[in-house]
Parts: sequence; C-alpha cells; structure tokens
Amino acid sequence: MRDATVRRVAVGLLFPALCLPTAARGQIAPSADSPAIEPALSYPDLRKEREITLSGVGAGLLVTGLLLPTNYPQVPPQGFDPGEITWSVDRKIVGNHSRGADVTGDWTRDASLLFPLALALAMGQEGERWHGFGRSSVVYAETILMSQGLTWLGKVVVGRARPFSYLPASQRPNAPSYDVSTERTFASMPSGHSSSAWAGAALGMTTHLLQRPQASWVERAGVGFLGGVLAGTTSALRVEAGQHFPSDVLVGAGIGIVSGVAVPLLHRGEQQIRTDAVLQMVGGGLAGTFLGVMLARRY
Repeated sequence: MRDATVRRVAVGLLFPALCLPTAARGQIAPSADSPAIEPALSYPDLRKEREITLSGVGAGLLVTGLLLPTNYPQVPPQGFDPGEITWSVDRKIVGNHSRGADVTGDWTRDASLLFPLALALAMGQEGERWHGFGRSSVVYAETILMSQGLTWLGKVVVGRARPFSYLPASQRPNAPSYDVSTERTFASMPSGHSSSAWAGAALGMTTHLLQRPQASWVERAGVGFLGGVLAGTTSALRVEAGQHFPSDVLVGAGIGIVSGVAVPLLHRGEQQIRTDAVLQMVGGGLAGTFLGVMLARRY
C-alpha cells in the first residue's frame, strides 16, 4: 500500500513540477494575459529593527512555551473515556493508529519545510542566487520561529491529550511516539506537524507571488499545488496516525498559514500582488490539499 501511495504522489507532483524550470533558470516567461515586467528585486525588504522584533517575538513565544510548568494526569490502562471528547468529528477518529502514517508524516512535513527554500533558490537571479537565498532565509527563520512559538505555547496552555491516549494499552502501537508516559501525550492541540507544514507551504506560495509577478497562471497553480499537496498530506496523515484530532490539525494549519503569509508580506516593500494571481495560487493549493487528503486516507 505504501509503495502504491508513493507512486501516486510521484505522478501527482510530476505535472506541476514541469511548470517550474523557467523560474529555476532565472528567466522571464510572461504569460499571454500578463504584461512583460522585470522581476521584483525589492523583496525581501529587510530592516534591522523589524527583523530583531520579529525574531525576538517568535523566540520569546517558543521559549515561554517550552519553559511553562506542566502537571498532566496519568493515562489509565483502559485509556481515557472517548465520551469526554467535545466534538463528534474528533470522536470519530479515535481508534486510528497507523504507524505508516506516523512515519510518512515526518517526511512530508520535512519536505514542506524545504519547499520555500527550494523555491528561493529556483527563483534566484543569475549572479545573485545565493545572495538572494540568504536574504530569503531571514524571512524563513522568522516565519518558522513565529509559527513554532505560537504552536508550542498553545500546546502547553491547552494541554490536550492525543487520540491514542483514548485507546486501551493493548491497542496502542508499540512505538515511542505512542508512549503515554511522556509529556508529549498532552501536546495534541495544536498540531506541530500541521503548523510547520503549512507555514512552509504558505511562505513558499507568498514568496513566489512577490518574486515572480511575471509568472504564468500555470506556474502559479503548479506552485500552489505542490505546497498544498505536501501540507495537506502532512495534516491528514497526523489524523490517520492517531497523533492528532481533526481540530488539532485545523488550528495548526491556521497558525502556519497566518505566519507563512503575514511575515513575508511585512517584507514586501513596494511590491504589490494582483488579485487574479492570488486566486490562481489558491486554486492550485486547494487542488493539492484535496489530493493530499485523499492520499493520506490510503493509510
């Protein structure tokens, strides 16, 4: 089953990936409905005071979340009572415990985190590729710090038990990630994998809109599709693995998207984004997310 899923992912990514070579060569390929304009060189607009503030806020949130004291109850041998789960959509997934989904979710999350970095290199102009990559890395670091800071603070404040803690001990997979004696058992809300994956996907998409205003609609939809399928698969796999409830991944996705859009927009300088370009990117992202969720359900 896993080999078949990998083949489907490869086929799903092949077409949008073919849309990117022009950008990777640092060339301009204006579409028929877009004017031929020069690449945006003003992004990212870096300012010392703003970068220190954003980095400080993100790091402060992260450190606060890691240092706050916790006092969690012990999981009984029979597991917690599923009847205590508030939302029915969350109760329905109690019993999910796919080890394959748990492991694969780590890979798709890491791919999502690499997504904006790969795009930054691909969109770099000849002779300025690594300099531009270094500047984009500043925005990347601030985005990840912000999303992870909000995520970890939320985990400690909410202290929600993971879905597998509602299973009897005999039904839990024999793996460290399902060990109910650790504090991570009560770090379900929000999903860190989901916030990381969507922060990477949203950052990559927003950066593309700012750096490639001359891109064709096919390229924009392709980039959105790639980001959507990686982040959507990651989120859905966490539910299939029994590591998170649907509400956990939705909140995590919200944190990631807000961080991945807001932080690069703060660095846009004078660069503007057209509404039709956003719709093309979002359309590709929604299609990719749908495919990612369908692929994850195979587990």
